[in-house]
Amino acid sequence: MEYTTLYIIGNGFDIHHGINSRYTDYETWLEANMPEVYGKILENFMHTDSDWWKDFEQNLSTFNVEGYAAERAQENYPDLFSDNLAREFDTIVYKSKQDAELLLHEILRSFESWIRSLNAPNPTKRIFIRRGQSLFINFNYTSTLEKIYGIPKCHICYIHGSVDGSEPFIVGHGNIPQQRNSGEILIDEEERDYVVDMAERSVQDAATILRKDVQGIIKKHWDVWEKMANVDRICIYGFSFSEIDMPYLQHILLEVSSDVAFEISYYSDEDYQKILKFVYDNSLKPQQYQLVKLSDLISDSQLSLFDM
Repeated sequence: MEYTTLYIIGNGFDIHHGINSRYTDYETWLEANMPEVYGKILENFMHTDSDWWKDFEQNLSTFNVEGYAAERAQENYPDLFSDNLAREFDTIVYKSKQDAELLLHEILRSFESWIRSLNAPNPTKRIFIRRGQSLFINFNYTSTLEKIYGIPKCHICYIHGSVDGSEPFIVGHGNIPQQRNSGEILIDEEERDYVVDMAERSVQDAATILRKDVQGIIKKHWDVWEKMANVDRICIYGFSFSEIDMPYLQHILLEVSSDVAFEISYYSDEDYQKILKFVYDNSLKPQQYQLVKLSDLISDSQLSLFDM
């Protein structure tokens, strides 16, 4: 099929349809349903105030690697006069990484459980969407497009995974941690404990699971980008324009014509400013884009799955 319209769907789209999918909703759900995991997040991540939860994914980068490693080292501190000192050092490395992996996997599983528990979308909030010759890049895990718009799954790329299990969930921040080289002189013995240093390396290695490999995801979906050659209209609905997801937009711009038309939704003044920055950074002409609110796109005709 020759696609002429590209839809980029973000979390604001689901929120518009009445789904309680804000990160702050995850905090509320987690505290009520998995309080132990909630407590572990508060204990092992830094600056976990109300603002922290508003940007949960990016703030996964605040995992307190040094503090967590110091605790693991203390729990498994070796007998420095032991005949099996090398084995005890190996135990510290293994246990530190294993404990961190168990903790972080537990947190990510809780996020997936929350996503699977989300309420159904409200069909009365449906907006006008062109289904013919349209391709969808969906940053949400939910199946709103399929459930209340009747979009065939073959026209949707769930870029970060889907609740149907066809693709694993991808959750994470975009920061690149600074790591020591293995041959680097590690410490001034008066300032840093070698045992803690070993544990920290192991925990840092485990924490890579919290990082979203955006460039790897882009390469994986090379076949999707190839379908955009004839796209002359891009509708960006409910997209947050967060820093970690901007490389996707930059790559899409490389695949489409420079004079492609944009329709971009916003909800708040903050959204509006982010969009204007995107417009300025990419030198879009005034006649090339239109800013809208999703609430203004609600159409009674969209209540039928058979409308085109």
